[in-house]
Formats: sequence, structure tokens, C-alpha cells
Amino acid sequence: AIFKEALPVRLTPDIRLDNRLVSEAADLLGSIEEEALAEKVSAFSARLRGEPGAAEALGGFCLFGVVAAYATVAFHLTQTGGEEGMSPTAKSSIARALMILAKKNVNDFLESSAWPVRSMDLVAELELQDYRMVRGLQSDFHLPCYLTLGCPETLRRAEAIALNPPELPLDAAWPSRLVAVGLHTTSTDRKS
Repeated sequence: AIFKEALPVRLTPDIRLDNRLVSEAADLLGSIEEEALAEKVSAFSARLRGEPGAAEALGGFCLFGVVAAYATVAFHLTQTGGEEGMSPTAKSSIARALMILAKKNVNDFLESSAWPVRSMDLVAELELQDYRMVRGLQSDFHLPCYLTLGCPETLRRAEAIALNPPELPLDAAWPSRLVAVGLHTTSTDRKS
């Protein structure tokens, strides 16, 4: 809880982070990595599924706190590393954060949580993309009308097609030459 309270309102790659916060994140990760991290991640997934005993198995472990700690370290290293692109340690930190969100990000509810880091920011950083462009999709993105239920344009088009049968002659013709007809061979096991 103390680590979360010390984080900025938005944890993004361009925010300068206090050295004490980065040190606290590194210490937190050091203690977490000494434990059986895979077991804790598994317990977190079990908690999401509502399995009995999962809350006790967590033992105070917070998956989103660990992701935020990895992001804190990675963003700090990227800002202060002086290297072109990301340092290997920063890449490793982001990769670990994404890894613990599990296969296909089944543990990823960061976007709808109170934690200040977003998994898409991590992906953008790893891919050396501007996170603001990725976040822009979040607020400005809308499905095309034809992919939403009850889209008036789609309904009009569907009604028009349904009411207007195709005109004859249809644009279909038999091939001028037949190359092959399906051949389905079978074998039978005859017992004598």
C-alpha cells in the first residue's frame, strides 16, 4: 500500500521518477523474486476465478503492485541509461511485467484498476512506440458502425439486399474445361 501511494497519478515512460521510489520498487522486486513468484501469480489467477483458499495463498502478494514495480524500474532505466533505445535490464523488467500478466494477459485488468500503469504502455515501450499514441486509441477508438449491434447503416444495407433479389442472368458460368472431379478412394478390410 505504501508503494502504491508513492507512485505518481500516471506511471508513464516520460515521467521523472524519484530515486527513492525507484529504490523502493527494486527492493520490492528483490523480495518478491526470492519467493516462488509463479506460485503467487497462480494464486492471483485462482483468486480471480474465485477458487476457495486462493486469497490465503496470496499472502499479501499484489500482482498489479509487482507490475507497477517492474514498470517503475524499467521507465527509470530508460530515462537515465543514456543508451539509444532501452537497456537490456529495462527490457527484461517490462518483459517480466508482461509475463506475470499471464498468457494472453488473462490477469490483466490494469486498465480498469486504480493502479497508475497500463499494460499497453508497457507494450508500447517494449516496441519503442510512443505510449501516447497507444493511449489515444483507448479514448478515441470506436468500432466501425458495421461491427456494432443495431448499426443503422448495416440494417439499411441488409434490408436493401433482402428486398432486392439478384438480377438474372447471374454472374456465374460453368467452366469451359473440367480438370478433376473429387476422387474418394476407400479400402475395406475383409476378414475371411
